[in-house]
Amino acid sequence: MTGVITGKKDPVFSEFRELDVLKNRIALSKFIVEDALIVGRAVFHGLAVEKIIYTERFLNEVNSDNACGNDILAVAKDAKIENYKINDGLLSAITSTRPLPSVVAMISHDFFDIGDINFNNNRTFLVIDSVANPDNLGMILRTADASGIDGLAIIGDGANIFHKNCIRAARGAVGRIKVLTGENENYILERLKSNGVCLIGTSGETKDTIYDHQYNIPTAFVVGNESFGIRPKILAQCDKIVRIPMLDGRDSLSVAVAAGIVLYEMVRVCYNDKSYQNKLIF
Repeated sequence: MTGVITGKKDPVFSEFRELDVLKNRIALSKFIVEDALIVGRAVFHGLAVEKIIYTERFLNEVNSDNACGNDILAVAKDAKIENYKINDGLLSAITSTRPLPSVVAMISHDFFDIGDINFNNNRTFLVIDSVANPDNLGMILRTADASGIDGLAIIGDGANIFHKNCIRAARGAVGRIKVLTGENENYILERLKSNGVCLIGTSGETKDTIYDHQYNIPTAFVVGNESFGIRPKILAQCDKIVRIPMLDGRDSLSVAVAAGIVLYEMVRVCYNDKSYQNKLIF
């Protein structure tokens, strides 16, 4: 379906406005992405894009992937994605982002029940425990997506992946990376461990570094809260605890940076695995 949004009473306008509220995004399991690059990638990568609204300037805009707005809309139409033209004034009532983007898209997000995961084909995971800052969460998701992990689980009372800042910082990872859920956090951890996944916690309060451990696949790294790290009850379920070595007198890193370091240690370990190389570009 294609059309033109002419006023605030338009039902499509109302749908997008409804997703401006976090509780609605959580309840509907939908979110909005903005700008020509992220919307283009969502369309080309086959994410569950439901609707696109765009301004006149989007049509001939070329993003950094060298994709033109008209080309993105053509692919969207072939994929039966609804698209609607809108003016800048109405679009500015949907998004507070400035400068105003030329296009926004509504995407449906599917979670994956960890009970349905085939652990024979999925071998590298990340568990995120109580990360509070949505920007940090988004940056972790962005790096996790780039590293080629097979899935991640978000546990504890931290930020939600549908927070605007998380979605923006993730740069397209939300909706693409596999997010695992279950009855509760204990079930998720037990499911990982019962399928032979080695849980490796990260903490500054241990002697062994990430370079001292002999990694076996499947593995799941666990990262924790910005201030207090991994909760003790979660740390107690880890099979191994490692730290990132630092200069004397330095005792902390940003959780997003720390997650990136451990994730790419996993990439290094898997470097010679042909099936892993098929996923990444070396």
